Amino acid sequence: MFVEKFEEVDYEIPEGIVGIAGMAFYDNTRLNTIKIPSSMEHIGEYAFLSAYNLYDIEFHENGKLRCLSDGVFQGCSKLKEIELPESLESIGECCFVSAGLTRLHIPENVKVIHSYHFTRLACIEAYSVDEDNPFYCNDESGALYSKDMKILIVFPRESALTEYTVNQNCKIIRENAFSGSKLETISLNYGLEKIEISAFEFSKSNVYVSATVNTVNSYAL
Repeated sequence: MFVEKFEEVDYEIPEGIVGIAGMAFYDNTRLNTIKIPSSMEHIGEYAFLSAYNLYDIEFHENGKLRCLSDGVFQGCSKLKEIELPESLESIGECCFVSAGLTRLHIPENVKVIHSYHFTRLACIEAYSVDEDNPFYCNDESGALYSKDMKILIVFPRESALTEYTVNQNCKIIRENAFSGSKLETISLNYGLEKIEISAFEFSKSNVYVSATVNTVNSYAL
């Protein structure tokens, strides 16, 4: 079937397909919606990179998808919401960079989040985690932590809060955790030990550092 150059597309991947190749939909500006079948197990690196008119992706409720590779939805600026499948176990680096998401829920079975530039420049107002997830959790402000609260992974860039105090159990603030934060004041807890690279990149916040911090990586502040 011939498709006009600027015709908008709603696409359903056929059942039986187990993977999407890396960059498969790269710069596909006609794609509006896509349905992922239950047979899908893997989505390759940058599969939807710069598909900026993609606003809806539907995963089958009984899907087998285990992995979202690096940069899968990078640059999908019209993708405001996404319901990740319960089968998902791993989320790659830069997965939602410059995406339009305002909220992101982490399902129960996710055990690996490659957090470097995880959602940098996204419009996230809050993160939430399934309460039965054994690896991750969120605090009441919508920040994403390791389950034991010892690692702060990322604070929502578009949070409406003006002040934030890092959880008292936190030992490590991960790279880019407060990148682009609009917070006016960030208070670091007593007991914090390490601040990783670019933790406060492009942030104009006043950061109050506790005396217990013994490692501050390059360009952290």
